[in-house]
Amino acid sequence: MHETTIIPCPVCGGLGLQQHDVLWPELVAAWELTPEETRRINRQQGECCTQCGANLRSRTLAGGFLECLNWPQTLRDMNDLSHTAHHRILEINAAGTLSPYLSKFRHYRLIEYPEFDMQKLELPADSYDFVIHSDTLEHVPDPVAGLRECRRVLRPSGTLVLTIPIVPTRLTRRRTNLPPAYHGNPGEKPEDQIVHTEYGADFYLDFIAAGWTKVSLFTLGTPDALAVIGTK
Repeated sequence: MHETTIIPCPVCGGLGLQQHDVLWPELVAAWELTPEETRRINRQQGECCTQCGANLRSRTLAGGFLECLNWPQTLRDMNDLSHTAHHRILEINAAGTLSPYLSKFRHYRLIEYPEFDMQKLELPADSYDFVIHSDTLEHVPDPVAGLRECRRVLRPSGTLVLTIPIVPTRLTRRRTNLPPAYHGNPGEKPEDQIVHTEYGADFYLDFIAAGWTKVSLFTLGTPDALAVIGTK
């Protein structure tokens, strides 16, 4: 039986977890997932904190962001933001359950598709200290262009913090010549949920192609969810 070491939730400090599966048969078939890979993705997306509702990938994203800030407490504990008041934060699409906390930063901006296309952000260069997005890159037709734009709008030494659904037991593949596959909910096919890239263990190649030279990973002790951190 798979055993999990429970780490306090970086969002709220909660210790309780509950699991509900989020994948459905058609998506498992389209992704050609093995039972073990299915378990990993279900955990990544469906293992939620019973206190704040953040799933594993949101908790991992929060943990990576807090580590970049060198903040030893939780995201919820960030009531006094005086020491981070100068940070300019750009969130691209709502990052799961984290947006209400990120929006407390004085210099915070949320942009969303389709008004903003990550492949060509209508934003000035060198503008933000942090760019944050969660499970968005796989839906961008040209993810390298998207990563290049994230780097462009960051200030020197700025940081990109993101999650993507990575299956570490396989390599990345593009779905260019494959039938359309969608995330979201069964039966729904919104344009912004179509999957263009299925990321595997070589996900970092897109970052290198986009010009990133400093890329690291943050985990909560499991490869089932990774936060990718890029420094400009």
